Amino acid sequence: MRFSLTDILFIGILVWGVILSPNGWSRLLLDADTGLHIRIGNFILQNGVVPTTDPLSFTRNGSHWLATEWLTGAMFSFLNMYFGLKGVVFVCGVAIAATFAVVLRTCITTGANCFLSLIFVLMATNASSFHFHARPHVFTWLFLAISMHVLARDVSHPTGQIWWLVPLTAVWANLHGGYAVVFAVLGIFVAGSAFEEGYRSPRVIRYTMLAAGCGMASLLNPFGYNLPLETLRYLHDSNIQNSIQEFAAPDFRTESQMYFMGLLFAGLAVAGLLVTKRRYTQTLLLIAFGYLALTSVRHIPIYAIVAVPVIVRELSSIWSEWVGRQPPKSTAAVLDEMSLAANDRMLPISLWSLAGLSAILVFSARSSWPKDFPSDRFPTEIAARDSARLASSRLFTTDQWADYLMFKNPAQRVFLDDRSLYDPKIIADAHTLMDAGPGWKQLIDKYQIGSVLVPVETSLASALTEDRHWTLTDQNSNSRLFQIVVP
Repeated sequence: MRFSLTDILFIGILVWGVILSPNGWSRLLLDADTGLHIRIGNFILQNGVVPTTDPLSFTRNGSHWLATEWLTGAMFSFLNMYFGLKGVVFVCGVAIAATFAVVLRTCITTGANCFLSLIFVLMATNASSFHFHARPHVFTWLFLAISMHVLARDVSHPTGQIWWLVPLTAVWANLHGGYAVVFAVLGIFVAGSAFEEGYRSPRVIRYTMLAAGCGMASLLNPFGYNLPLETLRYLHDSNIQNSIQEFAAPDFRTESQMYFMGLLFAGLAVAGLLVTKRRYTQTLLLIAFGYLALTSVRHIPIYAIVAVPVIVRELSSIWSEWVGRQPPKSTAAVLDEMSLAANDRMLPISLWSLAGLSAILVFSARSSWPKDFPSDRFPTEIAARDSARLASSRLFTTDQWADYLMFKNPAQRVFLDDRSLYDPKIIADAHTLMDAGPGWKQLIDKYQIGSVLVPVETSLASALTEDRHWTLTDQNSNSRLFQIVVP
């Protein structure tokens, strides 16, 4: 029952980062992948089997596909079934807030300055905010934060608690493909320990055995060894990396990426100091995950979770050394005393966070919870009016709208969606169709497309408006639905 300042941060991130954002809870539904995972989960719960072939598209129907994030899909489906989208966004919002609360606790338990910890954790939260979506990756954030917390404590006080990472990995591997990051972290701990203490040191053996245990645990999934093979294929698929926006490198033009820039520069500066102290494990963590974040924006939150405790601990050490040379009643010394007092108020784990979550659930107005995806981004009205028409013929639409339409109607089949099973030819044909490029009419015939639902500003919408073989059957402010004219 002892009140903790960590409770304030936890609830504060949830309120400020999600509830009070311009879109409220709906900000977690700006990506239709949420709908896709619910649809996959519906299939799993209804059929009692995890699919290994595609049941959702007409271009790849029956082809090899592994529902690797099946457990998240089943969970999302269960939550949506009994609580609606409210349940999905609430659980994901809690996972996001818990992630950065765990990062803060990692900083404090390693002896970092409380005020520095708060500043950098809030920077990490802002740097990651662009990726606040109700998607499986939020569980990778949370599980990675927990893993780094356990490893940070084990470095200073080795205990048997570190072996909890083995069952954690077993669950993680069924939730999201990002579980592979734990092996990158453990590999760095093995290499860093070998540089620091020699390759036969107890730490090298300990972390090597832990990595082996986590590797065996990751095979506890419906696909066995095919899961890590599928993960490697996904990570090395150049077509995915070149066509999906979140795999693009950061351009440092948005607010969240400016926070990342601050974290990156701080990490590089700290890495230089760590090398002089022969602390190679932390150095490798900063360099390796900094590099990953520079190659893909989706890795920015991963870098923030890993790097912030390392950065803050080293900066706190520098601060303490400087304060030690100041007069006892100087401003710096007083701030340091306040930080030490605040540290004690950060450490307790209390029930007040649960009380805050309960208050949010009970007292939030019904209107504040999403009943559907945002209508300004998705064709919600057309999906409601023309559900049967959309599912009755082969439909071409955007990948995001395809995810949404499959969520709204289980009978809906699509040209392509946001999964990684589509070969480069299908993706290239989709771009040609959307741009009404050379040969687009032949592609309509090739795939026997009978309906087209596209944003009003696309070239295909303009081309179909002028084509006598197509008729405009429905439209709203952001979308148009066309159907082919049957002779």
